Amino acid sequence: MDLCICVRCVQMGFIREGTSSEQAAEYISGSNSEIVDHYPELAAFRDIVFLLKLFMVPFMDLLPPLKSWRMRDSFLTWSSPSVVTGGGLLGGGYPRALTK
Repeated sequence: MDLCICVRCVQMGFIREGTSSEQAAEYISGSNSEIVDHYPELAAFRDIVFLLKLFMVPFMDLLPPLKSWRMRDSFLTWSSPSVVTGGGLLGGGYPRALTK
């Protein structure tokens, strides 16, 4: 994915700063919204992949507890922690952080 984001940055003339994994995490999470603004399907694909992985969780303890949730609780939020704190992409929903 890092290479794909780097190629898009070069093609579209976006600024490339930091390492490629930091940059990819910022663009995909929406912290830097230039790519998501030009390619909204990338954000939809990111959310679909995350939800499909959530459906394949092998243990119920890893899922949010069963209860009556509000609609806004199911909205996914994304952030890109710095490489110092572990890097990567952090997604969350159902008032708790869900990783990978």
